[in-house]
Amino acid sequence: AGSSRKFEIFGDGTAKITGDRARIYVHVKNYNAQMEISYIPNPSLDDTLSLRLRSRHNEPDPHENRFGGYGVAVSLDEAKPGREEYHNKHTSFPDFKLPRKMENGKMYTLRYSVHDTTDGKQVEMWLEIDYDNNGNFIEVGRWKDPKPLPYMLDKALYLKKSYVWVRVNGQHTGEEGPKDVEIKKLIIRSLD
Repeated sequence: AGSSRKFEIFGDGTAKITGDRARIYVHVKNYNAQMEISYIPNPSLDDTLSLRLRSRHNEPDPHENRFGGYGVAVSLDEAKPGREEYHNKHTSFPDFKLPRKMENGKMYTLRYSVHDTTDGKQVEMWLEIDYDNNGNFIEVGRWKDPKPLPYMLDKALYLKKSYVWVRVNGQHTGEEGPKDVEIKKLIIRSLD
């Protein structure tokens, strides 16, 4: 997907991602998991940074084998959570405004978590932001998938093979889309 995609990794602990809908897949088995990422939004990122956990997006049919995952798209002032049952079949959860607007050119650390509820019947997700990169995360949103499909709760399937992804979105800045969105770190943790 996308156009003019480029991902550069530098030796100083930074990486830059360019191109509309350019994404980074990290092949790491994850189920009840947390993604932590530091990034610097810039004006070319005119839409969102999307994060996904519990994904098997690129696996072969049937649909039940290629869950797109649970995700959240974060812009400077709001977040849009949802799930992708399989490629381009989406269910959205209510959007929410961030308590504090982020700014272009400043680094933020996002922590996005996905975990089954204690009864194992629903999936809970939450997003935290460290606005000042001082280790003080603020929970900015929490939501549940009240009716996950059976394959979305098949822990063995995701521990066999799954991945996470980070994607930059935006098409209004020309054909290239987002340019040089800087990422400082990407950490995936198990919550089990």
